[in-house]
Amino acid sequence: MGTVDRILRNLRFDLSQRKVLLVFDEAQHLSIECLETLRELLDQPPHCGLLFAGTHELEEIFTRQALELEQWRSRFHAGQALPGISEEEAATIVHSELGLGLSQRKIQKLISKSRIRALRNGGQHSYVSARRLFWVIRELQSVANAGTAGGAF
Repeated sequence: MGTVDRILRNLRFDLSQRKVLLVFDEAQHLSIECLETLRELLDQPPHCGLLFAGTHELEEIFTRQALELEQWRSRFHAGQALPGISEEEAATIVHSELGLGLSQRKIQKLISKSRIRALRNGGQHSYVSARRLFWVIRELQSVANAGTAGGAF
């Protein structure tokens, strides 16, 4: 283990002869201090590419923390909000995981529990979250397996 400066020096040395893209998933959890440290990898040789992936909260962080992240504004080349899965895709997942015996009403209820209202556009954007859909399905399976649901979905 070492200090951040030592780690950055080692990364610069190890990556100096390569073209590198560092991908950060769940980037909405990175602190401002961490983002500023990562900016050094972008600004100084070997000039690593950085790709941040996360929830819609990530965009909000850069908006809310604009003064603290001022140096980042000129460095963003592109940002893309990806849509959630469609209701048809969600229904296919439900059928695949739970079988074809579910009523349309029950499927819609599961999909409804999986819908997220994003902060973008004043909370007017909503989407079906695949992650939340799988959580809802797993929860339902756990209840069924425990016998508290009487074995029926």
